[in-house]
Amino acid sequence: MEGRRLITQMFAGGMSQYLTQVQGMPPEVEKRLAKRLSKYIWDEKEKNPVSKDATYLKIKEGGRVVLDIPARNEAIELMWLKRYLNFGPDRPLWAKVADSLLAANTPRSEDHIPITIKQNCFLQSWLTSSSARSTQVPELRRMISVGQKYGLRIEGLAFTRSILRAMPIWHHIQADPRIRRLTNSQASRCLMEKHKVLTVGQAEDIAAPVVSITDQSTPHQRNDRCQCRDCQELRQRDSCTHPHQCMLRAEELLDTLPQKWDPRAEQPEDYEKEPDEDVREENTEVFDYRISTNGDLSDIFRIFTDDADTSNEVLIRKIAPGNEESEKIVATDGSCTNNGQEDVRAGAGVFYGHGDPTNQSIRLPKRAENVKIIQSNQAAELVAAMKATEPIAKTVRVKLETDSKYVITHLTKGLRKMEDTGYIDVNNAEIIRTMIARYRVHEAPIHVKWVKGHNGHEGNEEADTLAGMATTKLTEDQLDLTVPQNLRITGAKLKVLTQRLAYTAIRQRKSAVTPDRPRTRSIITQVKTQTRALFDISPTDSVIWASIRTKDLERKTRYFLWMVANDAYMTGTHWQRTSYTAEAQERAICQHDQKVEDIAHILTGCESPGQELVWELTGKLWDKKGTALSWERPALGTIVGAGLAVFKTPGRTRKMGEERLWRILVAESAYLIWKMRCERVIRKDNTPFTSREIENRWIHMVNERIQLDRRMTSRKYGSKGVSPNLVRATWQGLLMREHTLPDDWVTNTGVLVGIESDLRRRTGPRGR
Repeated sequence: MEGRRLITQMFAGGMSQYLTQVQGMPPEVEKRLAKRLSKYIWDEKEKNPVSKDATYLKIKEGGRVVLDIPARNEAIELMWLKRYLNFGPDRPLWAKVADSLLAANTPRSEDHIPITIKQNCFLQSWLTSSSARSTQVPELRRMISVGQKYGLRIEGLAFTRSILRAMPIWHHIQADPRIRRLTNSQASRCLMEKHKVLTVGQAEDIAAPVVSITDQSTPHQRNDRCQCRDCQELRQRDSCTHPHQCMLRAEELLDTLPQKWDPRAEQPEDYEKEPDEDVREENTEVFDYRISTNGDLSDIFRIFTDDADTSNEVLIRKIAPGNEESEKIVATDGSCTNNGQEDVRAGAGVFYGHGDPTNQSIRLPKRAENVKIIQSNQAAELVAAMKATEPIAKTVRVKLETDSKYVITHLTKGLRKMEDTGYIDVNNAEIIRTMIARYRVHEAPIHVKWVKGHNGHEGNEEADTLAGMATTKLTEDQLDLTVPQNLRITGAKLKVLTQRLAYTAIRQRKSAVTPDRPRTRSIITQVKTQTRALFDISPTDSVIWASIRTKDLERKTRYFLWMVANDAYMTGTHWQRTSYTAEAQERAICQHDQKVEDIAHILTGCESPGQELVWELTGKLWDKKGTALSWERPALGTIVGAGLAVFKTPGRTRKMGEERLWRILVAESAYLIWKMRCERVIRKDNTPFTSREIENRWIHMVNERIQLDRRMTSRKYGSKGVSPNLVRATWQGLLMREHTLPDDWVTNTGVLVGIESDLRRRTGPRGR
């Protein structure tokens, strides 16, 4: 499947990319292509063993990362939307034509709005037609529909005045709804037709004389006979006969804007400045508290936003300068035990001082605010940093000391990029958002200093101790991830979105609603139960799926394990569907013991010669290794979880050679059993293999694997190769006449190497 996946991505995906970009892909073509690719991936099977939605998933989710054509096409549509909403000097001509087409095709409810003030349906509150029955251009309709589907909207914590002034004033999308009633008066028509007022900035300029005292010899009189300089200019330049009324109407239009969108109001921009470079010390960064979006109108759109309404309240943060006397030093750290296991525990430590009652030791919960909390060291470090400012007065300067460059990056250099890209495919996104929101409300500077961990730094050592204590707590602590509405920003900035990022975000949304396959869930549960009993581990789903992809196994074996994990082979009850004929349903029963021939029966329970002898030979070779674990025939969960094997010395050091040997022997032997079963049923009309045939094939399989390992030690394979020491540790003690082999037998391909032949059974029939 891996080769076919790459082919579909390179050819079907690549060759259709350009045409889809320039012409779009008709829905019927998209449907046919997706179906055709799915059939190709499964080698023209009549029925897909695993649904295409499952194959689209990531490896850690149990999928194969197959190209999702509909998602790819939607990502391309978003790139069209991005170009359409580019309001910079390089805005394409077609986007301006699209403005006119969208303004001309509106529902009847919008007919009363003059077409001259319909600038953009995403910046204004009027609606354009998007139904399939409308006369709207199909490409534009599709573009708008995709934008609506993925939550395109104007969003930001605050905006610079240049952006506020560039917004359309008529039917301003953020204005009070009463603005829709302010378009049909004589003064409004004068503003539109004579003064050519279209933007907030133009309205502000017109209204300036009535909202402020201008520096002129003749002050403005609040009537249409006023002879001030501004009124005279409006009469002469725009042929306006009632300038005062136009000024009042412009002011009335501006008054419908909330503070966040009113350029006349106090804005965060008034108090924001670059972080002070002069106060930095070595390994110290300054948290950039600025929240104003700058640039042009292209920068205000965000996609993949959540369902919550945006807030028109704005945070006005006036930074207190702070001083050394009022500085608070706080050290943070995180800890995690049993990483990658279901019983993983993460803890955060926050240290303010010896004996300080505000010191914190927090065990991370599994869920908070309906958000799954990843139990990891990084998540714990973020939580510690998030909680650091809680007990500190907002006017006190803070120096945060941490050994986590991950935390520092998210608070400093990476903050803008991550926020602009919407934390798409970023772990711990909700914790990061909450941490940043809490830092933004702090009214004094926050400095973040990196210290080397476990190097005798007092604060770091104490925070580490608190974090370690947190992991031993019997109960989880509560974690508040609530972010005030005026500090919550969601989605990704459309202007910086790439097709790849859009595709990733779309796939994230789709995978979140892809249901579990009951058969897959049953086998994954068996893996967890049986590996816990054998290796005393509790792997998570993602760890199990990753273990199936271990490079210790050949690609075809990895694919076999993935199919087994999904119970995707046509065996057992798969044949008992009511739509099948009676003859087909008989294939569900094993011809040798009359039991249901499911995959577990084939690999571990069938009485036909094959699996029992293979496992016996495997056990003899394993016992010859002399490990602490005595051989027992593996169950289905142990086979699928072969890559999870863990063997340790009494000093808790991993035995990498033994772990690798277990993976290879169990997985490759299971695959050999499956191949021989298929040959027996399909090619040999259920005639069993002889013991000699089985033994020879198993020994050949092991010897071929040894030779493959030796070849993979070549330097030409680089990072994909295998260490000679690891190969030696894997096969040491199992080779024929091992004491006579030269020291460089691993890399010396001129030396004949194989396992002992005395593993063969000396009893029983040898042939037919």
